[in-house]
Amino acid sequence: MAKGTTFSRRQRRENYRRAGFLKIKNTYNFFGEVMRNWYARTAEEGRRLHEAQTKMVEEQIEEALQIRLNKSKETWTELGYNAAEIAMLEEAFALRSIKTRETLTSDRKKAKQLEKEAYKLKTSRS
Repeated sequence: MAKGTTFSRRQRRENYRRAGFLKIKNTYNFFGEVMRNWYARTAEEGRRLHEAQTKMVEEQIEEALQIRLNKSKETWTELGYNAAEIAMLEEAFALRSIKTRETLTSDRKKAKQLEKEAYKLKTSRS
Protein backbone atom coordinates (compact mmCIF):
# COMPACT_ATOMS: atom_id res chain seq x y z
CA MET A 1 0.00 0.00 0.00
CA ALA A 2 1.11 3.54 -0.70
CA LYS A 3 2.05 5.91 2.07
CA GLY A 4 -1.01 7.36 3.78
CA THR A 5 -3.50 4.95 2.24
CA THR A 6 -6.05 3.01 4.23
CA PHE A 7 -7.38 -0.50 4.03
CA SER A 8 -10.33 -1.04 1.74
CA ARG A 9 -13.64 -2.26 3.12
CA ARG A 10 -12.87 -5.76 1.85
CA GLN A 11 -9.50 -5.79 3.64
CA ARG A 12 -10.98 -4.46 6.89
CA ARG A 13 -13.73 -7.08 6.75
CA GLU A 14 -11.15 -9.83 6.19
CA ASN A 15 -9.21 -8.57 9.21
CA TYR A 16 -12.40 -8.68 11.31
CA ARG A 17 -13.05 -12.24 10.11
CA ARG A 18 -9.54 -13.38 10.99
CA ALA A 19 -9.82 -11.83 14.44
CA GLY A 20 -13.11 -13.64 15.01
CA PHE A 21 -15.20 -10.49 15.34
CA LEU A 22 -17.71 -11.52 12.69
CA LYS A 23 -18.56 -14.82 14.42
CA ILE A 24 -19.11 -12.98 17.68
CA LYS A 25 -21.12 -10.28 15.92
CA ASN A 26 -23.44 -12.82 14.35
CA THR A 27 -24.46 -14.20 17.75
CA TYR A 28 -26.20 -10.94 18.68
CA ASN A 29 -29.72 -9.83 17.76
CA PHE A 30 -29.73 -7.86 14.51
CA PHE A 31 -31.81 -5.04 16.05
CA GLY A 32 -30.18 -5.18 19.49
CA GLU A 33 -28.12 -2.53 21.19
CA VAL A 34 -24.79 -4.25 20.45
CA MET A 35 -25.50 -4.46 16.73
CA ARG A 36 -26.71 -0.87 16.49
CA ASN A 37 -23.48 0.24 18.15
CA TRP A 38 -21.46 -2.02 15.83
CA TYR A 39 -23.06 -0.57 12.71
CA ALA A 40 -22.80 2.99 13.99
CA ARG A 41 -19.11 2.51 14.76
CA THR A 42 -18.30 0.90 11.42
CA ALA A 43 -20.30 3.56 9.54
CA GLU A 44 -18.39 6.31 11.33
CA GLU A 45 -15.10 4.54 10.64
CA GLY A 46 -16.04 4.30 6.95
CA ARG A 47 -16.90 8.00 6.78
CA ARG A 48 -13.65 8.92 8.48
CA LEU A 49 -11.60 6.71 6.15
CA HIS A 50 -13.44 8.06 3.11
CA GLU A 51 -12.67 11.65 4.14
CA ALA A 52 -9.01 10.76 4.64
CA GLN A 53 -8.83 9.05 1.25
CA THR A 54 -10.57 11.96 -0.49
CA LYS A 55 -8.24 14.47 1.14
CA MET A 56 -5.17 12.44 0.15
CA VAL A 57 -6.31 12.17 -3.48
CA GLU A 58 -7.08 15.90 -3.67
CA GLU A 59 -3.62 16.71 -2.29
CA GLN A 60 -2.00 14.43 -4.87
CA ILE A 61 -3.94 16.08 -7.69
CA GLU A 62 -3.08 19.55 -6.37
CA GLU A 63 0.60 18.64 -6.14
CA ALA A 64 0.65 17.21 -9.67
CA LEU A 65 -1.06 20.32 -11.07
CA GLN A 66 1.40 22.58 -9.25
CA ILE A 67 4.34 20.65 -10.71
CA ARG A 68 2.87 20.97 -14.22
CA LEU A 69 2.26 24.69 -13.70
CA ASN A 70 5.84 25.24 -12.52
CA LYS A 71 7.20 23.44 -15.59
CA SER A 72 4.92 25.49 -17.82
CA LYS A 73 6.11 28.71 -16.18
CA GLU A 74 9.70 27.76 -16.92
CA THR A 75 8.80 27.07 -20.54
CA TRP A 76 6.90 30.36 -20.87
CA THR A 77 9.87 32.25 -19.41
CA GLU A 78 12.20 30.56 -21.90
CA LEU A 79 9.82 31.52 -24.73
CA GLY A 80 10.12 35.17 -23.73
CA TYR A 81 6.88 35.93 -21.90
CA ASN A 82 7.05 38.60 -19.18
CA ALA A 83 5.40 38.47 -15.71
CA ALA A 84 2.07 40.00 -16.77
CA GLU A 85 1.73 37.60 -19.69
CA ILE A 86 2.69 34.65 -17.52
CA ALA A 87 -0.06 35.66 -15.08
CA MET A 88 -2.55 35.51 -17.97
CA LEU A 89 -1.23 32.13 -19.03
CA GLU A 90 -1.47 30.88 -15.44
CA GLU A 91 -5.12 31.83 -15.31
CA ALA A 92 -5.70 30.09 -18.63
CA PHE A 93 -3.90 27.01 -17.30
CA ALA A 94 -6.14 26.97 -14.21
CA LEU A 95 -9.28 27.33 -16.33
CA ARG A 96 -8.25 24.45 -18.58
CA SER A 97 -6.96 22.17 -15.81
CA ILE A 98 -9.83 22.37 -13.34
CA LYS A 99 -13.01 21.41 -15.13
CA THR A 100 -16.48 22.30 -13.90
CA ARG A 101 -19.35 20.83 -15.88
CA GLU A 102 -21.52 23.94 -15.67
CA THR A 103 -18.88 26.39 -16.91
CA LEU A 104 -16.76 24.14 -19.12
CA THR A 105 -17.45 25.91 -22.42
CA SER A 106 -17.11 29.43 -21.08
CA ASP A 107 -13.91 28.48 -19.21
CA ARG A 108 -12.43 27.05 -22.38
CA LYS A 109 -13.31 30.19 -24.36
CA LYS A 110 -11.89 32.48 -21.68
CA ALA A 111 -8.68 30.42 -21.51
CA LYS A 112 -8.30 30.60 -25.28
CA GLN A 113 -8.87 34.36 -25.19
CA LEU A 114 -6.27 34.83 -22.43
CA GLU A 115 -3.73 32.74 -24.33
CA LYS A 116 -4.29 34.78 -27.51
CA GLU A 117 -4.02 38.04 -25.61
CA ALA A 118 -0.76 36.98 -23.93
CA TYR A 119 0.63 35.93 -27.31
CA LYS A 120 -0.39 39.26 -28.88
CA LEU A 121 1.30 41.19 -26.06
CA LYS A 122 4.45 39.12 -26.49
CA THR A 123 4.57 39.60 -30.25
CA SER A 124 3.84 43.33 -30.00
CA ARG A 125 6.88 43.73 -27.69
CA SER A 126 9.18 41.91 -30.08
